Amino acid sequence: MPRTMVTLRCSYCKNLFEIEECEFNRGGGKYCSQKCFSDYCRDPNTIKKRFWAFIKIGKKKDCWVWTGGFRTDGYGLFGYRIDGKTKLISAHKFSYIIYYGKIRDGLFVLHDCDNKACCNPHHLFLGTQQDNMDDKVLKGRQSCGEKHYKAILTVKKVQKILLLRRLGFHKRDIANMLNISISRVYAVLGRHAWKSVKI
Repeated sequence: MPRTMVTLRCSYCKNLFEIEECEFNRGGGKYCSQKCFSDYCRDPNTIKKRFWAFIKIGKKKDCWVWTGGFRTDGYGLFGYRIDGKTKLISAHKFSYIIYYGKIRDGLFVLHDCDNKACCNPHHLFLGTQQDNMDDKVLKGRQSCGEKHYKAILTVKKVQKILLLRRLGFHKRDIANMLNISISRVYAVLGRHAWKSVKI
């Protein structure tokens, strides 16, 4: 039985080429050769076009939401090939690089909008890890106190520790009275934990 051929135009070099109809039906036929496919993958303009195709671009003030794959921590993840190797990068970081250029060592790409899926370069800025932590605390995204998933003490217990110490009780006695470890009492009294609680 003769093979049925389909004539197509290469997505990269725009030359006409033929492939078998069965291969076309399986989704093949975008590129005329492996070389064109490799060149397409390495072409910086193509990489950028593919990247922006995963983003719902809106107005300058709106979040531009990533619609591709995601890392386990909720940030967008973009993959591209260069020099025969696959590179993976956070989507918001790639957006920053495209728009503003290289990121200096020791700096991170942070969000003004606090939306992990946002790739709007106008919502992105550079900062250190400490800047990121400070921003998190300032905006109330840092779980602390009773809201922290590992919290054992409550505000009332911390106030009780502070009051009992002020009244002259020894640290070990306070720990025994409140049925907590002495290290927790030390952490509160040394202001290593629960610094914001006052009596």
